[in-house]
Amino acid sequence: MGATNSTIYRVILIQAMLAAVMGYAIGISIGLLISQGSLDGAVPILLPLPIAGGIFALTVVMCAAASLLSIRKATTIDPAMVFRG
Repeated sequence: MGATNSTIYRVILIQAMLAAVMGYAIGISIGLLISQGSLDGAVPILLPLPIAGGIFALTVVMCAAASLLSIRKATTIDPAMVFRG
């Protein structure tokens, strides 16, 4: 209550970007560990830098798109509904 729509948009998008970066960092770390561990095996798993960058871009786009649903819900909800319980 009392926040402008642009403030709400900014907060939700920042949260989505933080989730994207943290999730990517965890996921790519696990992927790199698995990739390095597989180099001694018969079929190594490769993770080239362009693929890792593409995955990061896709992660950011997906989180931003998902945040649009939250933005729509947050800007259309009746403030009285929040406090009704």
